[in-house]
Amino acid sequence: MEIPKSTIDDLFRQLADQTGGQFIDYAAGFQLEDAQNYFQYPYILVQEHKINTPSYSQITQEFESDKFSEGVDKEIDKYSEFMTNATLQDPFVDKERNIIFMNLEMDVANVGKVKGLLAMFLGKSGITQLNFSSVKSEYSENLSIFNQIIDSFSYEQGYEYNEQEAKKNDSPSIFEGVAEKGIIGAITGGLIALIFGLFSKSKKKKEEK
Repeated sequence: MEIPKSTIDDLFRQLADQTGGQFIDYAAGFQLEDAQNYFQYPYILVQEHKINTPSYSQITQEFESDKFSEGVDKEIDKYSEFMTNATLQDPFVDKERNIIFMNLEMDVANVGKVKGLLAMFLGKSGITQLNFSSVKSEYSENLSIFNQIIDSFSYEQGYEYNEQEAKKNDSPSIFEGVAEKGIIGAITGGLIALIFGLFSKSKKKKEEK
């Protein structure tokens, strides 16, 4: 089931206004057909990064940089009211499928442990990112669904990633903003179920007055 983009945008604008964090522009969101409410775990949020994609070495270099880590930590601190103990594993680069994977985990208030999987599909002139989120206790059973979606993704002919061509795009800062937005998008995506519940309750109370 698709989550309306207007619902996603409204929610993340409210989150950005409340925390002072970045507004992440998600292209789409999806969840199971039998979900009772929007953002009921598990769900997927999609990001599109428009960029002349650099080489693997440039990408991994950015993820490993101190500047990147400091920037992400600073952003994560803005959401401390809603989640704690956010941990990110080192990225895994699948060169056969041109995908960068990263696992993350956090403690979300009133929810418990939430686990996520970030998958960046590298293309010639852009990166499509899927952010999968699930409560940790159900992550293993939901992972098969996530993997099916990952396996079904492909770029149209002519838009695929080419490592040799990508090296021509390398520059010190080309991937900087993409990396940070990607990580923040995955983290805020993981806690947005809580935010949806809180804002829904707040809206209901206002309507009852």
